Amino acid sequence: MLKALYYCHNVVKVIHRDIKPDNIVINHNQEAVLIDFGVSFLQDQKNEDVLKTNIGTFIFYSPEMFSKTQEISGEASDLWALGITFYKLVTGRYPFEEAVSYYKLKESILEKDIDFDIIKHRDVKDLLRKMLQKDVTKRAKMGDILKSKWVTDNGRTKLDIELTE
Repeated sequence: MLKALYYCHNVVKVIHRDIKPDNIVINHNQEAVLIDFGVSFLQDQKNEDVLKTNIGTFIFYSPEMFSKTQEISGEASDLWALGITFYKLVTGRYPFEEAVSYYKLKESILEKDIDFDIIKHRDVKDLLRKMLQKDVTKRAKMGDILKSKWVTDNGRTKLDIELTE
């Protein structure tokens, strides 16, 4: 998934906007593949990734997507959604799944702390804490994720990606 998002964001300049387990399939080589670009956003020539509208699945919305005043970075929102996806894959549940309505979900995403204590692997927990940082200015960027201990092998990336950040 990291290769797919890196390629989308840095090569073809596309923001997916609907990262979730339903949009990830396993191909014949046992590789995860990102699908369903139906609501994706193609960055303009200025390489701006500021989204003007919110589209996607509510439980994967980043906190800034609920703000009427804050600009929404497509990359940061995609990485938040990927963090929610990883959280679900690791724990078997969503961090805010107890919310029974859009308004309760919004309140939970904006105000409730995420329970990271159910994650036992320290490196996974550390990465998800950074990916699911509610303050977008402190949230992990792709380069941070690619350098995390969960993703790397003794500090050397396992992915065939040249970092440009």
